[in-house]
Amino acid sequence: MSSLRSTESKRLEDMNLGAAPSNNYDSGDVCAEELTGKSPLLWREDKPYRCAPPNTGDPWTECLNSVRTYDDEKCKGWREDIDTLLVFAGLFSATVTAFATESYQWLQQDTDSAIFAQLVYISERLNGSTSPAPAVSAFTPAPVSIRINVFWFLSLTISLAAVLVGILCKQWLREYQKDPSVCPHLALELRQMRYESLQKWGVPEILSALPLLLQLALVLFFAGMLDLLWSLNPVVAGLVTAVVGLSMFIVVATSVLPSCYILMKQRQSVNAIFPCPYKSPQSWLFHRLILSISSLASRNRLSMPHYSDWVSFDLHILRALPHYLAFEDTTFLQRGLRWVVGTFGDSFAMTRHIFHCLQSCSTQEFAYATHQDSESSRDSLNLNFLESRPWDESDFAIRRFAIELSLRQLNNPTGSSASASGLLRKVAALVYHDDLPDLGEELWGQIIASIRNHLSTDRACVDDVFSLLEIFENCWPLSSPALQQQAFFLLTISGLDRAHHTSGYSACKSI
Repeated sequence: MSSLRSTESKRLEDMNLGAAPSNNYDSGDVCAEELTGKSPLLWREDKPYRCAPPNTGDPWTECLNSVRTYDDEKCKGWREDIDTLLVFAGLFSATVTAFATESYQWLQQDTDSAIFAQLVYISERLNGSTSPAPAVSAFTPAPVSIRINVFWFLSLTISLAAVLVGILCKQWLREYQKDPSVCPHLALELRQMRYESLQKWGVPEILSALPLLLQLALVLFFAGMLDLLWSLNPVVAGLVTAVVGLSMFIVVATSVLPSCYILMKQRQSVNAIFPCPYKSPQSWLFHRLILSISSLASRNRLSMPHYSDWVSFDLHILRALPHYLAFEDTTFLQRGLRWVVGTFGDSFAMTRHIFHCLQSCSTQEFAYATHQDSESSRDSLNLNFLESRPWDESDFAIRRFAIELSLRQLNNPTGSSASASGLLRKVAALVYHDDLPDLGEELWGQIIASIRNHLSTDRACVDDVFSLLEIFENCWPLSSPALQQQAFFLLTISGLDRAHHTSGYSACKSI
């Protein structure tokens, strides 16, 4: 193969100098000057793209619309679940209340029985009886009454606590879906910060726990019915107070955590920040209170920023990330793009929009979003993305662009022989398609020029033979005689015209 490569280099040098090739060709062949003409400039990795697929509309807007549709459907499902649970909790609480209204009386002394005993004693005394008065003892409810009331009142309290948490969750979801009037890529970045914060702070888990709370309340109600006890004694009061206190603690904690988390993160060096998504009207009031207190403490009210709602505050946090974080402010954007690629990357309709969004990102952002090596070139990232995603086989623009990317990498002089052979195989596979229109003279001319450049280097090897034959075979139907002649000339100087079992060989000789 080394002798073939040296022969190719010599022939190409003669061709570029305008001299006739060193080999003796058939008398019907034309000279190199007539065949080659002026060679086009090679497409390389540092040049603008020539065959990139056209962009229809704003790709960031299309991606953002798909993300919002995804969020709308997920939040709509959560809201429907919460509404269903609230209806059930309301009906269940009414049922438990009806039982508890009767059961709590079992925890008190029956005054009617005491009055009856006194009346009997008075009647006996009037009849001359000398029997002693009935002893008055402290009332002690029966253990079974205490247990029933514990079960039923706990069931009622847990049911109402689930209603309270469900209302809080609906407030959080409303704040999560508030959209500011900003550019699409910033809106996507803001959404990703909210989405990761929602996951980090366990909002989906809280929503999943609501049905469990109601189920627990139902189990307790059934246990109370079976055990027949509930009480107003200190034990019952303590248990109910604990549940009520826990519910109130949840309300207070979720109201103060968003502000406390930001204040805590501003005072320490951190590598990540996930703003608390427990945002509600009461938490916003507490946040404004904290801002007012801070303004009074600093005696400089004008220095404190003022926000109208949680949306504007989230945007402030997003813009201020580089001020107190160890990573770049594009991290949420990178992770947002990675999430979009992973979620919508298998959609025919979304792949093109995602591709154009990635073109406006840096190479490092592109590599991170598509799970590729950050040291790869831009062309390599694009080609790998095209190969890993579903495309319509009849999409002619994508096929042309894939060929261009392969040629740009093939023309890179630093590439290895194995990678060059692989790129030639890709080009051979891409140029072959019966149902697609012709690639055009410009692209075919670049293919031929790139192959000529490749054959003049030391990367050419025997593995390229079949790829070159397949490529040249698709040159014969071309309408341009000049391109046909250039292809046949390269076929001749590379020695492939003497290869057998080639369907294009007979066609070559007819030119």
